[in-house]
Amino acid sequence: MFLVMDIRKAALVAFMASVLGVLLPGWNGAHRMAAMEPAHPPWWFAPTVVAVVLFTVILPAFYFALYRNQGTLRFSRHLRLLALTAALALGVITVAELPGWIESLGRAGARSVLTPGRGPLTLHDISELFGMLANTAYILTMVAVYRQASDEPVPFAPVSKFLRVMARVAVTAWGIWVTFNFIRLVITPYNYAVLQGVALRTGQTPPPFRDMVADAARILLSQASLFAGPYIIWRGIAKPESECPPAGSLSME
Repeated sequence: MFLVMDIRKAALVAFMASVLGVLLPGWNGAHRMAAMEPAHPPWWFAPTVVAVVLFTVILPAFYFALYRNQGTLRFSRHLRLLALTAALALGVITVAELPGWIESLGRAGARSVLTPGRGPLTLHDISELFGMLANTAYILTMVAVYRQASDEPVPFAPVSKFLRVMARVAVTAWGIWVTFNFIRLVITPYNYAVLQGVALRTGQTPPPFRDMVADAARILLSQASLFAGPYIIWRGIAKPESECPPAGSLSME
């Protein structure tokens, strides 16, 4: 039933889930940063917090703009396949993270997550749960994009300015973020060497190199999957027929 939602309904679900996925982790992170900082934080602390807050609200605002839009979106075959690929990639990552989240709740042996004897949920546990729910809603949106037929004639209606702006903002901001994570993956050997030196000086054991690479690759793949959504919508914003190339061409590639 949920897999047959249209794009606007899926975007509404993604908006609500992403708000939940942003508010609690953001609140949790702000408290941690405030606890770590001294009574008189450096000058860059407040601008950094503002930048983080603005960045975290971009995706919820983008999904809300997509829900509110009633204009025409056209997706080529390549864009639809990209949406399916992003949904599958994020789905695999979300499913792979689920056992670790269950283990964090104190499950042991045959005990269940719902076992009354386990420890209480922490704020971090709930934050991760909301994050997985937001990922699931995003997957539904990408599935809705994939299911939209690209060869059926659709009357043109102008896309809302709100969606145009938010799609461009999301593509720009998340493009920078994905690039940062790609660089982070590339320089993992250097980071490992630095961490290994620190561990030797402090008498601690550094994490295995393969774990650092796997973690950086997982984060890059998940963030790239989230970036694909705004990118596909940005490329799929339809133009008036007078501005479009002849039918059958892949103008949106």
